[in-house]
Amino acid sequence: RIDLDELELLAAQATPGPWVANNWGRVWYTSNHDSKRLVCDTMRNTVRNPKSWRANARLIAAMREALPELIARVRDLEAENADLRNQLRDALERC
Repeated sequence: RIDLDELELLAAQATPGPWVANNWGRVWYTSNHDSKRLVCDTMRNTVRNPKSWRANARLIAAMREALPELIARVRDLEAENADLRNQLRDALERC
């Protein structure tokens, strides 16, 4: 089972977004002041395939941006699921 609390904590402790990827496999943090800071470099110590570098960097940057919303959506859906289960249980008990 995925630990949403742990993922949320990791996201909170990581460099804030937005993160963007470039074509050389690097992931950058961009601030409101148009400055960039390197977050990670997928070229180093990885496969020697530029397509993989770019794809890895794009995935890392995209997941950093999407993670908070994904966590919130999972929590909302879990709550909705629990509510629907309770409604179903109550309805079956009345039958």
